[in-house]
Amino acid sequence: MKNFEYLTPKTIGEALNYLEMHGDKAKIIAGGVDLISLLKEWIEDPEILINIKGIKELKFVREDENFLRIGSLVTLSEITQNEIIKKNYGILVESCLKAASPQVRNQGTIGGNLCQRPRCWYFRGNFNCLRKDGTICYAVQGDNRYHAIFSPGGCYYVHPSDPAVALIALDAKVKIMNKKEEKIIDLERFFVNTDKDVKKETILDRNDILSEILIPKKKKKIEERFFKVSDRAVWSFAIVNLAGIFEVQKGVCNFSRIAIGGVAPVPLRASRVEESIKDKKLNEKIIKIASDVAVQGATSMEMNDYKLDLVKNLIDKTLSSLTGN
Repeated sequence: MKNFEYLTPKTIGEALNYLEMHGDKAKIIAGGVDLISLLKEWIEDPEILINIKGIKELKFVREDENFLRIGSLVTLSEITQNEIIKKNYGILVESCLKAASPQVRNQGTIGGNLCQRPRCWYFRGNFNCLRKDGTICYAVQGDNRYHAIFSPGGCYYVHPSDPAVALIALDAKVKIMNKKEEKIIDLERFFVNTDKDVKKETILDRNDILSEILIPKKKKKIEERFFKVSDRAVWSFAIVNLAGIFEVQKGVCNFSRIAIGGVAPVPLRASRVEESIKDKKLNEKIIKIASDVAVQGATSMEMNDYKLDLVKNLIDKTLSSLTGN
């Protein structure tokens, strides 16, 4: 690990000053769950670490008229223990509980979880892949059993965050701050797909801080579902996961928002599935159509074609659970 200078701002303003002052030489650290491993593996080698963990302005859970607001420094464990979130946003709690081991949940922040870098073993290993100025994605001809089945840019890593999938289903937004401005955008727009930029995972620039997650308050009675398939029950990233919210009356789906993880470099909104069940009675025929629609456009490789069936089965399981079948 390369030697680095360590700065500990006490306010957001101080942290933003440090970022503007040091530019590309600096990296933000909070829980450090991902960054420390990246430093050890020499994937990241900043000259300066800016530790924001002590900034109280970024650690809160509160409600206003329109949103539940969660500061980016709130840990996954704190989310699972918060009574407001437990009562009203069950899929976020469930996704955090299934995201990692208790030790990691105690340390890892929700902001850091959303900003994780790829867990692809070629990116993390000694391979000069596309994300590290190389010319190929080694997964295409290599061990691709856990890699993407949707990737428009030729890099087949999958986004590792479970909470991101739940938050997109909940129509969450994020607040991004820098010295010049702050802006709130849909979480879907926060992630960068490989056809836009093969080296970036989020839209954050070097002077930006992700400060807050905003979840719209529910205005109607909805059903929530979260399912995760992984190779181990704990401390394992999703092979495929799915989160959704639904308004179903007398078996008819009036509204849905569905997101799928483990299949693309970004948490994937299942818009075509939503359209296929809109104002439809969730019977066997409609559920079969929705399951087939979920994998339209997918391109599997030699070792990961099983993910096609996993996605279809999760759609089937999710929609069938809404009918009571």
